[in-house]
Amino acid sequence: MVRALVLLLVFAGGCKKEPASPAPPDPMALLAEFAAANKLDGFEAQLLDDDTILALVPVDWKAVAGGFGYEPPEPAFDEFGTRFSAGTNCDGFCKAKDWAQVAEKVEFARFRQDGATIESEVALTDPPGRRIVSSQGKRTTVAVARWREGAEKYFYCRAELAGKHRALKDRFTTACTAAALIP
Repeated sequence: MVRALVLLLVFAGGCKKEPASPAPPDPMALLAEFAAANKLDGFEAQLLDDDTILALVPVDWKAVAGGFGYEPPEPAFDEFGTRFSAGTNCDGFCKAKDWAQVAEKVEFARFRQDGATIESEVALTDPPGRRIVSSQGKRTTVAVARWREGAEKYFYCRAELAGKHRALKDRFTTACTAAALIP
């Protein structure tokens, strides 16, 4: 009987449960914290593109019909065309591609022609990508593209700013750079 009890205790002691690993951080909460830390008041974290993208979206802007981004409420005449959008693109068939080359063709080539001035161009890491801030006439554009090697599409974030919204260029640059694909 004593021997059975000792064996039971030995086997029971070997069945310790591993401590539960902490839950992964909530991406929405992390992006909201990022917005607060970077003084991006007026932006809120939202899931977009069938919940595949986490982005900071201007709070008072309205969704454009057809899901093509957001516009300021009642824009003035000189603000026509002001828009924020984030989504995914695969430029044809959705399969793994050289996303740096595709993003150059689809997102960035237009800034190298037609008299646009590139104010800044930055290579992004983790995940890889690129960001360009460009101006042409009375319009400023922030464009970000990011991708994962082997992915079937890439992510983009764009802010086309005109009129008084051009003054928000730095805020939209920060917001677009912080946006992310949900794995």
